[in-house]
Amino acid sequence: MNYIGSKRKLSQWLIETMSSRCKLDGCSFLDGFGGTSIVSQHMRSRAQVTTVDVELYAYTLAKHYIEGVSDHADLIDELNEAPSKRGFIYTQYCTDRMYWTPENGERIDGIRSAIDEMTLTEDQRAAALVALLEAADAVANTASVYGAYLKHYKATAQRALTLKPIAPAEGAPGVAIHGDILDQQLAGDVAYLDPPYNTRHYGSNYHLLNTISHYQPFNPRGVTGLPDYYKSPFCSKVNAAKALDQLIAQLDYSWIFISYNDEGIVSATQMQDICSSYGQYEVIQTNYQRFKADAKRKQAQQGTVESLHVIHR
Repeated sequence: MNYIGSKRKLSQWLIETMSSRCKLDGCSFLDGFGGTSIVSQHMRSRAQVTTVDVELYAYTLAKHYIEGVSDHADLIDELNEAPSKRGFIYTQYCTDRMYWTPENGERIDGIRSAIDEMTLTEDQRAAALVALLEAADAVANTASVYGAYLKHYKATAQRALTLKPIAPAEGAPGVAIHGDILDQQLAGDVAYLDPPYNTRHYGSNYHLLNTISHYQPFNPRGVTGLPDYYKSPFCSKVNAAKALDQLIAQLDYSWIFISYNDEGIVSATQMQDICSSYGQYEVIQTNYQRFKADAKRKQAQQGTVESLHVIHR
């Protein structure tokens, strides 16, 4: 899944850097802004993982990748045979709004309705929903995010949507929490935080993944069909530094690692002032190619400096 802020390419560097500072094997590990749960997936085989995210689609991914125990291939095969249906996705996002072809919109509605109609365990339901989210994202007619759709169907969007069984991450099952990290009272050994860097909210950029996960009708707003969505204080130039300070203060972890880059709205000076007030502090940096939603779009800055801010209480 293409994802702004994904740590897929950086995960090895992150884990190697964290393990050079503290013991990860057997630790209690918090992934405070789970997203696609890529860091949690890498950590599940070596730690007791808890992942938190306020967005429903991210929680759905974590329910399978972090809590799940099987890919349920037989169930996925059965869902691929579900009849197509002209439901909410088709009506709102595949006719005037071209997020998917009409055929794929009908497939999403048909499969999503079938999931609700089946009697499933939590593990089965999570596997089914993640298979649908991944399949729908693979044929979405967007430039990687759902803030807008393309005016013409691109080649990948014209492919037929097909579910594939997806194995959960290896290791003992962890815990997935759906909620605002600022509302949680958590304690453990190592916390990894990857807060939003800029003013673009994930609830708007990935609103259709939430819509498929929740699958309850609403009145879509505007050209892009936005729902009401959560607005994170970490995306606010006024509130981001204060929210980060509050979060570090309430996390009872011996080690806290914070990913941030040089395009972030919290300045390096602010970050140092906040982090250094909670214990021993250092920052480790690496160069990283910036995310591009559209490969044809000219970007003044081709790369970013990714920083890992380290607090040892």
